[in-house]
Amino acid sequence: MSEHQVSLARALAYGQGAGLFWIPVWPEVAYVGPVTDVATSIAVDTTLGDYRQGSSALIWESDTKSVRVTITSLTAGQINFAATGIAFTAAYVCPLRYGRCPAGVTLKRGPNKLTEVYAEFRVDDNVDLGASAGFPTLGGVDVLTDTTYYLGDYQESIIQQIEVFDSETGKVSQTPLYDIVDQLFNLSMTARGKSDLMRIRKWLHLRKGKLKPFWLINQANDLTLVANVTAVATTIQVTSINYQTYYTTSAIRILRKNGVATYHSVTSGTTSGGTDTLVLSAAAGTAANIVDVASISFMRKVCLETDRVELRHEENGYTTVKAPVREVVN
Repeated sequence: MSEHQVSLARALAYGQGAGLFWIPVWPEVAYVGPVTDVATSIAVDTTLGDYRQGSSALIWESDTKSVRVTITSLTAGQINFAATGIAFTAAYVCPLRYGRCPAGVTLKRGPNKLTEVYAEFRVDDNVDLGASAGFPTLGGVDVLTDTTYYLGDYQESIIQQIEVFDSETGKVSQTPLYDIVDQLFNLSMTARGKSDLMRIRKWLHLRKGKLKPFWLINQANDLTLVANVTAVATTIQVTSINYQTYYTTSAIRILRKNGVATYHSVTSGTTSGGTDTLVLSAAAGTAANIVDVASISFMRKVCLETDRVELRHEENGYTTVKAPVREVVN
């Protein structure tokens, strides 16, 4: 901020520190160009932002020229409001939310005349945006596909919790606390643009925190096909990984080199020599020949391991999402 902007921010923090603020949702801002002083509507794609009838939007050109309007009605491509009496030559528009700034404002001055200002707002008028994001499903549960563009490392840990007893007079014993092995993942992904952002935001709302599970694809070639699979087949044969002995994974994705992916529930598996035979809950539906398969990946049914997921908005328009997830029992 410039020195003048800092003075305005400081005055606002002094005078309205414990009150409500109108907060622009800048990640959803859209350029709309000229707006006349008698305009009662603006053409904007409202599906790419959380615009609400009866709520507010900001028409903004600079920090000295902006106006808040109440949205009287809207369509997928337009918001309507009362004329503002202010003309804009290069306007932007975005939704407004109201909220509080409980931690106040922090100012950090550098050696130049610019000042970094930090403020965290807690929005009071949140609504449930939960809606289908168009992901494929398996057994009525969303499959989180690679359309969300995974970022960075795909971290995984496998732990069976144990109780250790040491009497200091003999052997140390350890007993599993649970039959189930904990499998934890750190999921990182990004939204490229406002369309992806709204899709992921609606999907995250639909999770209800830790409540609703989803399928997480391992994004690796976990299994190697050793026999062609017909469309009516109910089993597949893969190079043995001792599936019958160790694994309880209940779903797989078969990804073909042409990009076609199918998702399958696995009910059981048997091992014979160097081959595992996995039994599918239904016919494969789409043939899969060895030469055509890019990968066969495990899918884990997981849920978020947190009720709070933070979205980090970058200057390039991308949004990163990072959250821990935990495998759940079917």
